[in-house]
Amino acid sequence: MSIRCANPRVFIGRLILLAGLEAILPLPYLWLTGASMAYVLLVIVLALLQFVLFGIAVGRARGKYGVHAPAVSGNEQFERYFRVHVNTLEQLVVFIPAIWLFAQFVSPLWAAGLGGVYLAGRTLYFLSYVKDPKSRGLGFALSSVPSLVMLVGVLVEALRMLSLG
Repeated sequence: MSIRCANPRVFIGRLILLAGLEAILPLPYLWLTGASMAYVLLVIVLALLQFVLFGIAVGRARGKYGVHAPAVSGNEQFERYFRVHVNTLEQLVVFIPAIWLFAQFVSPLWAAGLGGVYLAGRTLYFLSYVKDPKSRGLGFALSSVPSLVMLVGVLVEALRMLSLG
């Protein structure tokens, strides 16, 4: 690990890690990673909050369209809300590890930017799918492609690291 760094807090954090003193001298995580990691953390929290809001929308749709738990079918409009929520969960399973790995091994700023595209894509997916499921394509692409780009980026970086020995 190189300890050269223009940011004194990151430099001190790296010295502590190098000396093996992190257990007795813990520092805030951002000291060790730099402030750019805060953007990634923000995007992850926003993605989780977005998922919670989609869940609230499902609950409201349940009441509005008279679909009582545990049923998940019976009204087409309710099912659209439900499908958006479930599909978002399926996307999060890939997105969260992908953004975290990409931020750690490639670039936190690029990860945060791609995460922003994901958030916009999920919002567009929600709005378009609820209105007309056939119109969900752009929102789906905008929320799937960033995860794939980050996964490929991490894979390339892992292969590069292996080639260096």
